[in-house]
Amino acid sequence: MRAISTRKRTCSGFTLVELLVCLALMAITFVSVFRLQAQNLEIQREARFITEAKYLAQGRLARLYAGGMADVGSSSGEFGSPFHGLAYEEEREEVAGQKNLYKVRIVVHRAAQDGDQQYVLETYVFQSTD
Repeated sequence: MRAISTRKRTCSGFTLVELLVCLALMAITFVSVFRLQAQNLEIQREARFITEAKYLAQGRLARLYAGGMADVGSSSGEFGSPFHGLAYEEEREEVAGQKNLYKVRIVVHRAAQDGDQQYVLETYVFQSTD
């Protein structure tokens, strides 16, 4: 007859189920982190556009103010280096019933016209003829 061992077997390590649960949790964590990173990049891109567009629109307004509002109408164009890919549209019109008061609207957008981002600066400018 054989002697039956009464010793308990000591197993060290993880079971397959424990490893699968751990891998599933890690996958969920990585997907969440990558999604947050993608959102962060999009927010940074949008913030950069708004900052650049704001200062470019203010620069266009300063040029209009310095050059005078004699040429009422509209114009458009692209910004040069280092702002390749950004374009503007300007509209200048006299305010009815108000002498020397002009309404100015400047729209800065991506030159590709994909329509996803634009910055609008709309203001009134008083320009005396003296």
